[in-house]
Amino acid sequence: MAKEAKLPQEKEKKRGGFFKKFFLFGIVPIAFIAAALLVIMQLSGGNIFKLDQLNIPFISSTDKDKEKAAEQVKNNDQKVLELQGVIAEKEAQIAQLQTELDTANQEKEKVVTEQEKLVFEMEKVQREQDDTKREFSEIISTYEKMAPKAAAPVIAKMSDVEALRILSNLKPDTVAKIFEKMTPEQAAKYTELLAKE
Repeated sequence: MAKEAKLPQEKEKKRGGFFKKFFLFGIVPIAFIAAALLVIMQLSGGNIFKLDQLNIPFISSTDKDKEKAAEQVKNNDQKVLELQGVIAEKEAQIAQLQTELDTANQEKEKVVTEQEKLVFEMEKVQREQDDTKREFSEIISTYEKMAPKAAAPVIAKMSDVEALRILSNLKPDTVAKIFEKMTPEQAAKYTELLAKE
């Protein structure tokens, strides 16, 4: 029975404890905050009972605030338009640079193609020069093997440039033997030309 008698009393204590806690942790802090706000407002010169004079952000809705908000929206719209103009200008610059880049790439490709053609032509000329040198060395070899009596009249009938070219590439002994078979005037002429070279 003692246990049964304690149970209702504990329930009353618990109920009393809940209301105490609610009062202490809920109502007292709210009242304290409200009192502190009233003191702060009184010291700052504001009147909390005239809501239109309060300058509470996001709450007050005076005509000035509405005008400021409208002006801010207008300014923001103007800034958006300016930024859109800047973006359009930058996009135009990007397009122009892309066009210039494409043109430069095309010119580069043309230059590379031209360069390849020139390299091919140079190789062709080099082959032709090699062939010419080989043919010329065969001609020189032929004159080296020819009898001086046969070579002298052939060289004498050539142009001075061709004769000089052949004589300057022959061995000195061969040139001397060819000069022996030429007339003195021809030998003197080719000797003088060889000396000038």
